[in-house]
Amino acid sequence: MKLEKQYKPALLEATADKMQDILERKAQDVKAAGLVDYVGFTVELLNDRIERLKIAKADITALIKASEGQQLIIKEQTAIFLEGNGVSTLAGDVVSSVKVCTPATGYKFLMADKQKLIDSGYAKVVLDEKAVQADLKEGLTVDGAEMETTHKQSTITIYKRKV
Repeated sequence: MKLEKQYKPALLEATADKMQDILERKAQDVKAAGLVDYVGFTVELLNDRIERLKIAKADITALIKASEGQQLIIKEQTAIFLEGNGVSTLAGDVVSSVKVCTPATGYKFLMADKQKLIDSGYAKVVLDEKAVQADLKEGLTVDGAEMETTHKQSTITIYKRKV
């Protein structure tokens, strides 16, 4: 079986300052249609890479969550076991010791009648940023705010041929 070398476009890892030179050379070699195919192929390779990485990220996130859950189960069940046997600290041969830690008392606040609390003075005023933005977009003058125009770099959209 003969192994073939995988084609790796220069655009795939080129820095922004090298892109124009690469595109110019490619345009001279393969003309306009070939350049479009080259750019489209490279972007498609990156799309595939991104999708594979997203899947790997989701798999890793799931493994981390499962491992953290298992770690918590081990710690809680060991604490229950030790407390059930009247032990708060246990020494090991390799591990120095395991100690049962009793968490501090927590509090949960239930607020059944929020309007009553608001009427009692437990409220705050929050700036309505969306209203300020809307007025600025309408051309109104808003004291203490201004609108700054930003410009983004042009980009391309790639359309695939239907086969």
